[in-house]
Amino acid sequence: MGLQTDQPLKRAILPFGGIRTVKSALEAHGYQLDPQTEEIFTKYRKTHNDGVFDGYTTEMRNCRRSGIITGLPDDRANIEAIADLAAPMTNIERVEVLPFHKMGEYKWEQLGWNYALKNTPEPHPELVEATKNVFRSRGLFTT
Repeated sequence: MGLQTDQPLKRAILPFGGIRTVKSALEAHGYQLDPQTEEIFTKYRKTHNDGVFDGYTTEMRNCRRSGIITGLPDDRANIEAIADLAAPMTNIERVEVLPFHKMGEYKWEQLGWNYALKNTPEPHPELVEATKNVFRSRGLFTT
């Protein structure tokens, strides 16, 4: 995507979405981020996400990261209770149903850490789709 600047063919950056993304994109193309810009966007400015997450309680952060783990929150009554709670909320744009997976298990092994979910099975696709359908039945968009 090109951005109009004060000179032809001059490129611009959009650091408000995250300075790390800008920095890595620049480095991938052989450029360096200006140190003053990096300082401004790490010391004095917050990204949108930083501002949002600063308002989260510990419980909200934990909920945000919980996936469907077979035998834990996948009980239909639990899912229906969550869907019933979320349905009347006007600020929910979508519900992302993120099933538990083992793709990162090797990282724990490489670090020598105990992976507590090692023997936890991944949920069946039918369970994931049934979970999405509960939210859809309450008028919520799911991905």
